[in-house]
Amino acid sequence: MPGMDGLERIYKMRRKHGRDDLAIIGLSGQNSGSLSARLLKAGANDFLNKPFLAEELICRINQNIDLLGQINTIRDAANRDFLTRLYNRRYFFEAGKTLLANARRGNIQLALAVADVDHFKRVNDSHGHDAGDHVLLAVSSTLEQSFRQTDVVARFGGEEFCVLTVDRDTDTPVSVFERARRQVEALTLEWAGKPLRVTCSFGVCIGHRDNLQEMIRVADEALYQAKNNGRNRVVVA
Repeated sequence: MPGMDGLERIYKMRRKHGRDDLAIIGLSGQNSGSLSARLLKAGANDFLNKPFLAEELICRINQNIDLLGQINTIRDAANRDFLTRLYNRRYFFEAGKTLLANARRGNIQLALAVADVDHFKRVNDSHGHDAGDHVLLAVSSTLEQSFRQTDVVARFGGEEFCVLTVDRDTDTPVSVFERARRQVEALTLEWAGKPLRVTCSFGVCIGHRDNLQEMIRVADEALYQAKNNGRNRVVVA
C-alpha cells in the first residue's frame, strides 16, 4: 500500500472506531502466521490469506456483520428501558456527561427537566397495573416525539422521566417543555371502555450546573412546586 501499510492503516482506523463499531478484515498474500497475529493485535477482527475463495470471504463478511448486529442488540438492551424503550437512567448519565462537558466548553446550552405523570397511583389503583403500563407507553411515545434526536429522553423509573435538551435556535426551553406538556394533555386514552385523562408536571433547570445530579436536584425542586401549584404545568427553577 503506497504511503501506509496495512498495520498503520488499522491503527489509524481504530483510533476513531472500536471493534464493536467497525469490523476490519485483513487480506494478505504473505503466507505468514506472524502477519495475521500482528494484524489482529493492531485491531483487525479477522484475517484471510490470499488466494481465497469468494465464498469464504463472503462468509467472513457475513459473520462479522452478524457479530456487530449482536453487539448492537446487547448495547441497545443495556441502554433502554424494558417497557417503554426510552433510554434508561444508566444511558442518561452516560450521554449527559458528554453533553455537560460540551456545555462547559461553551459549545451548547442545556436544559434539564424532570417530568412526572400526575395522579399515576390513581390509575393503578382504579384500573390495574396493565392500565398503568398503557398510560406509560402513551406518555413515553409522546415525549419521545416531542423532542429531537439530539435530546435525551429517559425513563428514570415508575412514572418519572428525565429530559436533557440541547439549545434550539428558534424555541426557548420553556416553550419546548410547555409544548410537550400540552401534547400529553391532548392524549385521548381509554381502558376497558372508560376514558383515561393523563397529564404531566415538569420541573425545569435551565443552564448547566457543576454536574448532572445538581441539575436534577434543581429540576426536582421545580417539579415539587409544579405539583403543589395544581399539577399539569411547567415550572422553571
